[in-house]
Amino acid sequence: RALLTGAARYLDDVPCDGAHHAVFVRSPIAHALVRSVDRAGARAMPGVVGVFVAVDLGGLRMPPVEDSPEIFARPLLAADRVLFVGEPVAVVVAQTRAQAMDAADAVAVDYEPLTPVIDPEAALRPDAPVLFPAHGSNLAIRVDDVAEDPGALEGAERIGRIVGGLKM
Repeated sequence: RALLTGAARYLDDVPCDGAHHAVFVRSPIAHALVRSVDRAGARAMPGVVGVFVAVDLGGLRMPPVEDSPEIFARPLLAADRVLFVGEPVAVVVAQTRAQAMDAADAVAVDYEPLTPVIDPEAALRPDAPVLFPAHGSNLAIRVDDVAEDPGALEGAERIGRIVGGLKM
């Protein structure tokens, strides 16, 4: 009822004196090298407390998806390369939301676009651009429980195949 009537309160609705606001600078490109992040202009703007990039976070990383290799752990903010549109590259902290938004717009990121990987089956081809070069492949994990028994699916009414998280 509260959600439908607009009476629900969210964290943003709770006043908190002295709180700062954070706004992320996100990649507009699906796959690119990050050549540089110029944050000088944003740092000089009124109300800005700080503008942070990956190196400022001391190597903090998000863990990889369950059962995938450690190489797939990503930094909280993209460091050298972005892998999807919207990936955070920097975060601006300011006294007000408006100041943080304005300063985020002033952060200049120099990208070197790379070929994106948008089709899960094409991503497995030998000539596909590799998102994690240190891994050498776009294949993170393979789950194939019936590989040992070629007749395991005989008589099945339906057989599905999952590729890149998508049921085919």
